[in-house]
Amino acid sequence: MTLTILIVPFVAAGIVYALRTLRLACATVASLAALLIAALLLIGGDAPALVLLGRSLYLAAPVRAHIAFTLVLLSAVLLTSWQLPEDPLASTLAFMALGFLLWALALGTLSLGVLLLVASILMMLMAVTAAPGPASLWPVRVLAIVIGAAFLMLSAAWMLEHSAGTSQNPGQLAPILLFLGSWVLMGAFPFSVWYVPALRSDSSVGRVLLGALLSHALLVHILLQLETVLAPINALVPVLMFYAGIATLILGGIGAAVQRRVSGVLAYLSMGSLGSALIALGAGSSVSEALGLTTLLYRGVGLTAMSIGVRTLTQSVGDDSLETMRGAFHRAPMAVLATLLGGFSLAGFPPLAGFTTNFTLFRMIASQSAQWAVALAATTILPALALTRLASRVFLVVPVPSSRREPRTAAIVGLVLGALLLLLGLWPDALSSLSGPWTDILLSLTVAS
Repeated sequence: MTLTILIVPFVAAGIVYALRTLRLACATVASLAALLIAALLLIGGDAPALVLLGRSLYLAAPVRAHIAFTLVLLSAVLLTSWQLPEDPLASTLAFMALGFLLWALALGTLSLGVLLLVASILMMLMAVTAAPGPASLWPVRVLAIVIGAAFLMLSAAWMLEHSAGTSQNPGQLAPILLFLGSWVLMGAFPFSVWYVPALRSDSSVGRVLLGALLSHALLVHILLQLETVLAPINALVPVLMFYAGIATLILGGIGAAVQRRVSGVLAYLSMGSLGSALIALGAGSSVSEALGLTTLLYRGVGLTAMSIGVRTLTQSVGDDSLETMRGAFHRAPMAVLATLLGGFSLAGFPPLAGFTTNFTLFRMIASQSAQWAVALAATTILPALALTRLASRVFLVVPVPSSRREPRTAAIVGLVLGALLLLLGLWPDALSSLSGPWTDILLSLTVAS
């Protein structure tokens, strides 16, 4: 089963490449293929390690569960791509990136695994940069950052491989380099410089790949490695997560408040939500792990809902700047609701799902430091103000020149995801009350894998 999971994404990439000129067929097949791979990841269960050419291949159950979850979100985005056109190669690049990522995670920290991880990220970046937009030097800068992170991880992998089977001990240097490289690729503070422009691009596929699939997989993988290769620094990592998460949340809130485009608000909201997850995972309380992972799940849904909503609005009114959104509700009502529901959830505003996790997080922090809790709660008001500015414009009764009706299928998909966030906000125990082993694995990494 493990080998099947590792091969299917490349088969899917070939199929959607052949169908790239048939937009509806390509979108449908790509969406179904993403769901198929998600099902295979879940059906595989606790599959034993596979030995191939002397290499052990193993995907831990929590990694399988979180990748399957993000693939469901990717499936929703791919389904909308026939009405919200992406680059013809975006779907192919998405499956190639997924395939390389699965191989990298299955191989672990070997040098080959690091190279495959870099290949996966490059595929994701190609999907992002293929989206229409003004020319910039951002891709060159990102390439330099990715190469730098790869050098750190390759150095760590070489130390670990060289010391295996010998009496040499790499000490803490190898784990530190490995963690630092993963941290750079995840886009957390202070390495958000390459992450935000990627999420501001006009590509929902790229946003889900980098904002959900990559960040979820890397973060879960780091947490699992705290018991293995990162064990020498397992006391340091939670502390770094906590304080870097605070900085990420504050930077995300400030950045969202000063944006003039909805895509920019989305990018910084996503960054701030990642900060909330990092704070929870680094807090060290009895509920912090489940809280952090739940925040990640809600973040993925909010990012996808808002991304679909923003792209639908852009296609309807012609631009995503706040000024062009005047009266947009009367041309694209479902897209507006999807954007606001996803955005307010990412901002942690009631009664959306993000509020339930943020409220629990701030209450947990307040028990240790009331000043930090007040400061972080105040930070969440800033992105809410940005979204309020958007809402004050979209509901105006004014003519919208050169506009057209929203694509119905795409708008419905975005609205369904937004409604799910509202349901989870009104019924906070909905996710945890679901029965089944995969729900437990999604919410806790302590489940045997």
